[in-house]
Amino acid sequence: MATTSGAYKLAVATAHQNTQFTQTLGPPIKEAWFSEGKQVWSNPATAEMLIPVRGQMRSGNLRAHAIKEAGQWRLTELMLELASPDERIDLLGKAPI
Repeated sequence: MATTSGAYKLAVATAHQNTQFTQTLGPPIKEAWFSEGKQVWSNPATAEMLIPVRGQMRSGNLRAHAIKEAGQWRLTELMLELASPDERIDLLGKAPI
């Protein structure tokens, strides 16, 4: 998955704006130079991404789903998945899972 895509940039920017994301991983937070995922250019276009992230205290993955409507990407899911302990945090405003 291209790290220059609009969906990727939106997912990363949205995560960095979430204080729980920053507090959980510990600043500074960096994204890996690669990510997994796919983009489907249908009508509407969709994107699914798994972005490795690492902070000073912990590491994990951002799992994001986005849809492109009227020329703009919109996130439908943005989850921080942590391995140890196994935890998932919804970064779009819902309670931790």
